[in-house]
Amino acid sequence: MCIRDRYEFSASVPYYKWEYSQTGVPDSDESGFSDVELGIKKCFYSSDEFKFGAGLKLSLPTGDPDKSLGEGFNTGLILAAQMPAGPFNAVFNAGYLMTSEYERKIANQDVKINPGEQMLYGAGLILPCSFSEKIDWILEVNGRSVTKRKEAGEKLDDSDGNAFDIIPGFRYNNGSLKTKLGVAIAAGSEDNRLYDRMYDWKLIAGISYLFNF
Repeated sequence: MCIRDRYEFSASVPYYKWEYSQTGVPDSDESGFSDVELGIKKCFYSSDEFKFGAGLKLSLPTGDPDKSLGEGFNTGLILAAQMPAGPFNAVFNAGYLMTSEYERKIANQDVKINPGEQMLYGAGLILPCSFSEKIDWILEVNGRSVTKRKEAGEKLDDSDGNAFDIIPGFRYNNGSLKTKLGVAIAAGSEDNRLYDRMYDWKLIAGISYLFNF
């Protein structure tokens, strides 16, 4: 989220919760830990009024795809800009997520899944805490535009579209080590959240470390 002058390595473990109901279909719900997400980013331009950086992200298939809690290996490129906005720091980002094929059980059969590529975009505000210089309050809105999903090589109708998350949270800054806790609330159409890694909300706990290279 925030752009630093040093390299920043991050790791997070999302916890998902979802429920689904439809007329004529049994209700279903699930919760659990999803795929571990790793990232590294660096600021390439910095001034008092503007910062620009870029980063790479990787998700590891630690979540259970049979419970719609995980996928395969995903890699992405993120570009980000940051600037002051009154008492806040405003951050804007855009990127591309390249997904990989994986298997999950459908009707007791192992089926190969291609979840589709994703265009990522978002914005956020960072507000220093008034009672502790080590705490920042954070509010993010992140979106993704997803291409059509494939199951067993066949594209699924109505599987492409847009989805959004609203993420309030905070970050604790302890020198080079940063910890972050937030809750992502799914705000897009449920039609675009009916596949793997779908959720109504997810708890995000992460750490990051700043270093020189």
